[in-house]
Amino acid sequence: MTLLTGFLGSGKSTLINRMVKDLSHVRFGLVVNEFGDVKLESQIVEAQDGEVVELSNGCMCCVVRTDLVQSVQGFLDQSPNLDYLLVEASGLSDPLPIAQTFISDDLGGRIRFDSIITVVDALNFSRNMSDFQVALNQLKYADFVIITKDELTSTKAVDELKVLIKALAPKAMIFSHQEKNLFSLILDTKNIDHEEILNFKILQEQSVVKTPASPVRTGDKGKIKPSHKVKHDKVDTFFYKQDQPMDFTKIGKVLDSLPENVVRAKGVLYLNTPESSQLKVIFQSVALRNSLDAKPWKLGEDKFSAMVFIGKNLDKEGLKKRLDEAAVPV
Repeated sequence: MTLLTGFLGSGKSTLINRMVKDLSHVRFGLVVNEFGDVKLESQIVEAQDGEVVELSNGCMCCVVRTDLVQSVQGFLDQSPNLDYLLVEASGLSDPLPIAQTFISDDLGGRIRFDSIITVVDALNFSRNMSDFQVALNQLKYADFVIITKDELTSTKAVDELKVLIKALAPKAMIFSHQEKNLFSLILDTKNIDHEEILNFKILQEQSVVKTPASPVRTGDKGKIKPSHKVKHDKVDTFFYKQDQPMDFTKIGKVLDSLPENVVRAKGVLYLNTPESSQLKVIFQSVALRNSLDAKPWKLGEDKFSAMVFIGKNLDKEGLKKRLDEAAVPV
């Protein structure tokens, strides 16, 4: 089992898609551990909470928001022939409770915890680190750090980022996502010692999501154990749904002028264009860098726009008003 973590929009989904494509001979199981009620990773799979689905490449996936251990056990019961299990932690969650749980409990010999991989966005990590404590916690205990979007910034900036990563995660090996034979270097390593993680006592602060019960080793009697605080940053989420088609020009202006406190946005768009009857537009925004893609509507699928916006101190009413004004009455 490998735990994959990283802040919102760092590129975890893209890395997983590459992994299962490049290693087509490996039967992967993917567990998506979602934060709260919004499925941020819905573009990987379209599954309901706890539902096990088969992906087009033959891999299996389960979306989890509640008890992770029970969900993984049930997942393995339904898919006993998996070769490798990937647990993708939410971009808003502290990975340490998840890691500690599976490092100390191999589920009766059914799993072997291998490594913690943290994905770091070269363009936005400094900002995320200063605004969100969880971005730091995701990096502290990484065995491997994968830098993404390094091709979009300068060599000097990437070198400075590597120095920062080494200061925060001195034991981690650092790779670019462009590294040749990357997955042979970071998967099934077999020899990483996680004793330090096992010895941490985890303290919960401002807990707003359920995390697995985290076993704490008692060690020598009377010995004080180091602690790790799991602090969930106060994050606003705004979900918007519109059944009417959106005006192509108006919705483009809204999404191109999102306020700076929106750190992540994602969704599907039903546009008033001739192609809208065949194609739905996939919209993504990370630190105000937008991208659009498209994929066919499923046969008989209801057409609508749905978007989620994540940040701090969001003006939800103002954002809703602007989005409503972009809708086309029919």
